[in-house]
Amino acid sequence: TFFLAILAVLVLIVLYAAITYVLYNRVMPQSRPCVDCATPAHVNGYDLYYCELGTDKGLPPVILVHGGPGHSSLSFKNGFDFLVEETRVIFYDQRGSGNSQIKPNLEDYTIEQLVEELEALRSDVVKADKVILVGHSFGSALVQRYALKYPEHVEKMVIAGGIRINNGMSNRFVW
Repeated sequence: TFFLAILAVLVLIVLYAAITYVLYNRVMPQSRPCVDCATPAHVNGYDLYYCELGTDKGLPPVILVHGGPGHSSLSFKNGFDFLVEETRVIFYDQRGSGNSQIKPNLEDYTIEQLVEELEALRSDVVKADKVILVGHSFGSALVQRYALKYPEHVEKMVIAGGIRINNGMSNRFVW
């Protein structure tokens, strides 16, 4: 009877794992337009929540890269006000995060896509040759990957509450 009880528990654990795996992997992001985006940044087919404060006095602009995925630039609210007298400070929400547009295309939500999004934001929206990147949590992995791919456009980089550039997660289920 002890063996049967152990076997029953193992079967339940395997069944639970299989069901949760199927349920988790069938969840798709829903379509949602950019929310509260008076002037969204149109980047690589997505409307991104974008807010720029400060004035250009010749210093590289600061781009704030939030954690997540799924969080928003509101995590930086009022934290960088001291910089707006010296340079431009850019708050933006990555695709599928915060107030930015969401599309049900899973292939659009890779770190490589987010690196390209950050590059397009720098070149097409911010229009700066060099930027200062501030990355928090997942945003730190994103700015590290960006700096490796586009070092010529990074003046400085600040990492807060950082994670490894590849946080060791390779399976969506584990992540």
